[in-house]
Amino acid sequence: MPEDATTLHVRRAKAGDRESLEWLVKRFTPLLIANARYRLARPLWSLYDPEDVVNDVWLVALPRLPDLPPREGRHTPVFLKFLSTTLLYRVNDLVAKHIRGKPGRAAAPAWDAGTDLRDPVDALPAPTTEAVRRLVRQEAREAVAAAIDELEEGDRSLVILRGIEG
Repeated sequence: MPEDATTLHVRRAKAGDRESLEWLVKRFTPLLIANARYRLARPLWSLYDPEDVVNDVWLVALPRLPDLPPREGRHTPVFLKFLSTTLLYRVNDLVAKHIRGKPGRAAAPAWDAGTDLRDPVDALPAPTTEAVRRLVRQEAREAVAAAIDELEEGDRSLVILRGIEG
């Protein structure tokens, strides 16, 4: 059976391939943003930006990527489950802080400057800051979010729970 693209890129990213790591981040960020928007109640959007929540997810997920084992030779289900579970924990933590009256702050990871330990985000190739590319990426995110928002509640839940959380 041929290997799916996500499994291939997870396998390569685990081996240190930066282009595959970038592919994974670009491919799954719009889905994670849609999931974060779904999970965060609209009133919380003024306190917690769904994109910031997704950035927090990547900060947790990227260092753990090498530890994710394949299931039946495939990395896709394990990778998606890990991303969605990490997102769910982050959203639940923010909601709990909000309920307790303590607005959340995104804590920066404690990277030890005295060691070779690097922030995994630094390993990503520098994004092109060209205005056109930024606009295209933003439009793609907005199109995915708008399409999901237009769905009826039951269909939206189905897409989020099945398509994103597996």
